Amino acid sequence: ISANASRLLGFLCHNLQSTTPHVRKQAYITLSDHTRARFIHLVNLIQKYLIDKLEAIQNRASRFILVIIKNTIQFSVTKLKLSLHPLKTHRNIALLSLFSKYAHAAISPLAHLQCPSYLSHRLLNSHIYTRIYGTSHAFNFSSLPRAIRLWNNLP
Repeated sequence: ISANASRLLGFLCHNLQSTTPHVRKQAYITLSDHTRARFIHLVNLIQKYLIDKLEAIQNRASRFILVIIKNTIQFSVTKLKLSLHPLKTHRNIALLSLFSKYAHAAISPLAHLQCPSYLSHRLLNSHIYTRIYGTSHAFNFSSLPRAIRLWNNLP
């Protein structure tokens, strides 16, 4: 995944050197969104090294888009300037979108989704689900329990 993203950035750097920052940004967003959409469900929280590699490639892309030569810049500032959101945000949005489709499906939702016995409408949103706990660390940090935690934390 990271090799493909790095190869994509190298292709853009080689072919779009003389273009404006706006064109470089649009090309990066268009091609990286396609790649990210295919692989976003594969990247899990356990694979921290892969997320770090992809964030480093995104940092290199922000330097390429703005034609920054110095290595002493703050990438968070340049990403905000370019409106490049962190990969964690994209992963959470994709996970919540998928969970929303399951929770509000025309067919009956997943059997694992249950409403809690007590619901405080003052403190919580009105559409929360009981959290699912497993015996293994890998299951507790997998997609479904994580999606339920994210969903329940929505306002």
